[in-house]
Amino acid sequence: MNAAVQPVIDPTEGLHDFDFLHGHWRVHNRRLRQRLHGCTEWESFEATQYCMPLLGGMGNTDELRTQAGPVGMSLRFFDLQAQQWQIYWVNPRDGLLQPPVKGGFINGTGYFEGVDEHEGRPVRVRYTWSGTRAGAPRWEQAYSADGGKSWETNWVMSFTRTDAAPPAHEPLPTASHDFDFFFGRWKVRNRRLLKSPQNGNDWEVFEGLQICEPLLGGLANYDELCDADGLPLGLSIHLFDPAAQRWSAYWVSAQDGWLQPPVVGGFSDGRGVLEGADTLAGQPVRLRYTWSYLDTPEPRWQQAHSSDEGRTWETNWIMDYSRVEA
Repeated sequence: MNAAVQPVIDPTEGLHDFDFLHGHWRVHNRRLRQRLHGCTEWESFEATQYCMPLLGGMGNTDELRTQAGPVGMSLRFFDLQAQQWQIYWVNPRDGLLQPPVKGGFINGTGYFEGVDEHEGRPVRVRYTWSGTRAGAPRWEQAYSADGGKSWETNWVMSFTRTDAAPPAHEPLPTASHDFDFFFGRWKVRNRRLLKSPQNGNDWEVFEGLQICEPLLGGLANYDELCDADGLPLGLSIHLFDPAAQRWSAYWVSAQDGWLQPPVVGGFSDGRGVLEGADTLAGQPVRLRYTWSYLDTPEPRWQQAHSSDEGRTWETNWIMDYSRVEA
């Protein structure tokens, strides 16, 4: 019996879709003054944008800035299982992660859609990238208030590459300095609990490298964990909400490219505690991150789970840091 030949699917296909955007750009913006009100009046302004890869290319981030300061930040991560990109926007006014748009590229043109709210009502959001192979990319944002039957374009960006150096970090007045201790490069000694019927409660020990850099005027930062050979293992994104005066921390594993649900909290008395919901072996649990020894040259991070709503905790990952001099 003859069997049909099955196409081989490359799980990394699409990882390089946004390589065209890496680097520094001048950006001409045209933005509709009012959205979904039949407005035809547009405002124009100039900006710059710098895009850099994360997680060995599985993700990237860029920050749009005018002379007055940052306009916002994009975070993009490639979902290896779904074979598509998820794109998030962060506004510096609140430091909150907006719902993602999802999609990919076909013949150099990118199509991404998602759901959001505008002035209290649900809308569909669409991003379109074009001209990515011609060296002059163009991005458009459109909203639909009727489930995608009709669309109104409300923001257009035209990009021109520049050889200018990456922008220097300039903290915003609303920024938090809680993570300033962590900026830079570190050697990391990891101890991670391996709890299974096969190995009991053994601890895995391995060395790693980590870098942490500020983003969005100090309202955000990222840290990327690599193994001792420099292979990316995962990435944390920390976002600060100035109104609530608290941090949200998101983890993205290099194994899948998924942005995990956040843990939320803050710092006081030289200690940081962030908590949230998670699942472990298919069961709901509480998740807690704890930062300690912040006033020493060797800070520590710990992760713990609780299966009884926080009454008891089991620590399952400890990282001890020592700074790598530049």
